[in-house]
Amino acid sequence: MKQKNRLFNILICLALCITPLYGWATEADAQIETHSELTQAAPKALKALTFIVFIAAANDLNYFAGLNIDQMKRIGSNNNLNIVIQHVKPGNRKAERCLIGKNKKLNIETLSSKINSGSPEALIDCCRWAIEKYPAQNYALILWNHGTGIIDPFIRKGVNPSELFSFNPTNNLLELDRTVGFLDFINALERKDIYEENGKRGICVDERFRTYITNQQLEYALKTVQEKYLGGKKFGLIAFDACLMAMLEVANIVKDYAHVLTASQELELGAGWPYTSVLAPLAKQNLTPHQFGRHIVNAYKNAYDKITHDYTHSAINLDMLDQLEGNVNHVAHLLLESLKNQKNGTIKKIIKMCRQKRLCTSFDGTNYIDLHHFYRNLLRNLDYFKYKNIEKGNETREELRRSLEEGKEIIETVVFANKVGKNLKNARGISIYFPSYRIDRSYHKTKFAKSNNWINFVAQYLLL
Repeated sequence: MKQKNRLFNILICLALCITPLYGWATEADAQIETHSELTQAAPKALKALTFIVFIAAANDLNYFAGLNIDQMKRIGSNNNLNIVIQHVKPGNRKAERCLIGKNKKLNIETLSSKINSGSPEALIDCCRWAIEKYPAQNYALILWNHGTGIIDPFIRKGVNPSELFSFNPTNNLLELDRTVGFLDFINALERKDIYEENGKRGICVDERFRTYITNQQLEYALKTVQEKYLGGKKFGLIAFDACLMAMLEVANIVKDYAHVLTASQELELGAGWPYTSVLAPLAKQNLTPHQFGRHIVNAYKNAYDKITHDYTHSAINLDMLDQLEGNVNHVAHLLLESLKNQKNGTIKKIIKMCRQKRLCTSFDGTNYIDLHHFYRNLLRNLDYFKYKNIEKGNETREELRRSLEEGKEIIETVVFANKVGKNLKNARGISIYFPSYRIDRSYHKTKFAKSNNWINFVAQYLLL
């Protein structure tokens, strides 16, 4: 089984490695936008961008770390760009930091094997080193690892999401098994006692120390970097080369510390980003964070469209996120009022239908749903809402209709780039947590849950 999985992973990497180096150019150039507020002149001594990759590879993904680093070396740093990495490895192998040059590593710093990449302190120190040693006009931070969205589940060890993909010889594509949610898959492995020790995983799992960076720790790390090393400024772009992270709740954490977020709603294959294509335009020109975010999405699409119909990638304008959060807060309030005034449980039944797996695009089983698709489903079924107080109910319904239409438009603006495979054609780039049975206790700790009516609506829905 291990040999089969290894061969499977190698085939994926080969497919990504043969992606044409400049295959992105026509589509990306056609969609480039100008954002003058992000391209102000800076001292000539500064390069345009420092691209920081925090490679937390002390887990089962380390094989892909070397492949991704080789992809970065095909571009290398130049007069406009610094490509810097911190690579934490499994076992007793020493970690390292370096500048990625053309076909080689430069300025290599060997670090202790005891660095815990699952701690916020490791992320903070990596950013400190990168910003102080390789200053630039803008900074992009890529968190390279496993990801489980907004939920911090209990698991024993990192699990490669590629195990949920299988090769279909009839179309020569990889297909995702949607009958099993990723977090359910992890828990199933845990119940089988495949691994020996208890642990947790969120973003940046370090299997040696059984640690990971929780949502709260991620915010602490980003806030510390912003205050201490960025002079209060934001990253141009923060991205997750990890599964399931294109969520409203995750964006809520990142919005105070970056202008743009790029991530995937769906699981990512182990090979992750096609870094050669991602970095290719920076060898020739400067890009604003918004232009770069759009290009990353296009590069991801061009790489994976040949391999699978089960992929997503999106770029989110964090400077506009408050509008979407306000809309969700109001929609949740109206849905909550509707549930309290419903007649014979009809409204809960309709909401349940609108979010069920066969009608609403979902990820990780049914816990993470596409927000835009859910809004569309509600709009199609609002006329079936039955209220005990008809007059008040009609007012609520019409206000809900206006808010849902407005919300769709906001999503289509906030998510300014979105590419998906054919099996996910209704995904619009941003998910939200809507569990089927209970609210995970880690969700209550999130900043979004503490400031938005969404959790109150979900709790009421699950209670009825």
